[in-house]
Amino acid sequence: MPSISVIIPAYHAEKFIVRTVNSLLQQSLIDWEAIIVSDDSFDYQNFLASKNITDKRLRFGSTSKIGSGPSNARNIALDMAKSNIIATLDADDTFDKRKLAMMIPMAKEHGIAISNIRVIDNETNVELSNLQYHPRTRLIEYNEILAATSYGHSIIVYKKPNKNLYWPTKVKRCEDLLFMTQIYDYYGKAFYLQHKLHNYYFHKNSLCHTQNAANNFFRDRNKIIYMLRKDGGNIQNYHIKDMLIDFLQAGITISNPLDNKEFNYKNYISELRKLCPFLPNRKNWKIAK
Repeated sequence: MPSISVIIPAYHAEKFIVRTVNSLLQQSLIDWEAIIVSDDSFDYQNFLASKNITDKRLRFGSTSKIGSGPSNARNIALDMAKSNIIATLDADDTFDKRKLAMMIPMAKEHGIAISNIRVIDNETNVELSNLQYHPRTRLIEYNEILAATSYGHSIIVYKKPNKNLYWPTKVKRCEDLLFMTQIYDYYGKAFYLQHKLHNYYFHKNSLCHTQNAANNFFRDRNKIIYMLRKDGGNIQNYHIKDMLIDFLQAGITISNPLDNKEFNYKNYISELRKLCPFLPNRKNWKIAK
């Protein structure tokens, strides 16, 4: 059995998947498997083979649909996984070569592990300022997780809980935030490594920055709030649940599509701090290079 299963949802990922897979092939820890699940009916196995990338540790699946959402693809990969330690990797991001070796022990001990990230301009490959919260290596609280994963909540490495937890399929935005919260709620703790072990690629023309994306985030944030208020969203700790609702509500207020404003990440973080007083103290939230 591999030490860890890396699950990768792939949707129109031909431009990036080679870079992503190469980051796995360069890992210092070699006992891993990666499960790439196509959500666009594209044959990623043959595509990678055409680029001279074949490896027994690479496995492939499909949602048999087009654009069903990252949650559906991740859940299929999760059912295919042979390890009880899971890492999530988006098809356009990469891992630092030390990531798996450093994070597996922390996930085994604490249940969930998160690391600092590099923010990289996809066009120039230049590292950008990291505006999210990045504490020292230690156990962190839930409010710190919210601040430390603001670029993306799917960068976790975790140990499978004894109960079945799957990514929510009713929403396609902020689904990773809800799932991460459910995992944290189950274990009641998380370990943070200050090392930059995940490379997040920033796309200037990303669909996430369009008006249509603002509408989708607005809709799905409201859906998750409704789920949390209706049945708890599979979260037992009321304090965590209320914090998540307030965090989502702040996102709705800041990025209301009716305002018709162009998304600016720096402004988003600034407003988020004002609307969520439970987030870490401003003086400990420094911009990293």
